[in-house]
Amino acid sequence: MGLSQISRAAKRTSPVFIIGEARSGSSMLYRVLLRHPSFAPRAETLQETSFVRQVPLAYRFDAGHPSNMRRYMLEDDDAWRAFLDSLAPVRPLLAAAAVTQPLLGRFGWAWYLAPSRRVARSYLHHAQLARACRRILEKTPRHVEHVGRLFACFPRARLLYIHRHPVDVYSSYVRRGQTDPRADWARIRLEEFCAIYRRNARLAAGAAAARPEAVRLLSYEAFTADPARELAAVCAFLGEPFDPALLDSFDVEQAKVAHWEGSSLLYGRIVTTTKDWRQYLSEPDARRVEELLGPELARFGYASAVR
Repeated sequence: MGLSQISRAAKRTSPVFIIGEARSGSSMLYRVLLRHPSFAPRAETLQETSFVRQVPLAYRFDAGHPSNMRRYMLEDDDAWRAFLDSLAPVRPLLAAAAVTQPLLGRFGWAWYLAPSRRVARSYLHHAQLARACRRILEKTPRHVEHVGRLFACFPRARLLYIHRHPVDVYSSYVRRGQTDPRADWARIRLEEFCAIYRRNARLAAGAAAARPEAVRLLSYEAFTADPARELAAVCAFLGEPFDPALLDSFDVEQAKVAHWEGSSLLYGRIVTTTKDWRQYLSEPDARRVEELLGPELARFGYASAVR
């Protein structure tokens, strides 16, 4: 099939995208759903793609780049080569658009000037073949910033936004920054974290209000308190059957697919508490988080974490 045929076929599919704030349980939800027969790949990986941000740069893609998008394809050389071959008709357009987009970058519609949608559809089409799954499941938390683009590419997509109490989220940032030397992104100021959390929460809430049939807000706290009930509701939302076996224990020793191997919590039993935020945040800092994010606490029904 040519790129146009691939694009038309992929547009009719219903991929599932997990979005949300980092450190809020998106990987936990991802690894559970990856066990579902509809989403299960032939080999597991928790790799994020960031494909929305990267597809306008596809004129630069080659046999080994971008590595994260290749890893999501399970390093399948044939599928990756077929994807690159499908881009031949639009590489000149992508290159030309790359010259103008920096000048127009402040306008949201600049992304649409390039044939980004066709590239995105071709990528997930070939990724589905490489992963040998019936339905695509992808997790990139930052895609909460690009909900409109996801729906422009895949009008029938379903989005899951998982949220968590911001004090727990920020303390998780701090812990990750202290324990993972490579996690520069986690070492951010409190005010910067709050600005990101506020923006993402408002984007997700707005998308869920506008398209409740396609965007579901999911509480980390509710999911960990009663995984079976919440996962059954998620499966119903996605139009998939629920099997309690999806929540069977994971083998921590054999799990080597997380891109941060120090996080054994990804493969342990689902528990309601993974840490005490007081080990990483002072009470004044926790109060400051809640002060800055008061409307978001109310939006998600969170009580104060500081007693």
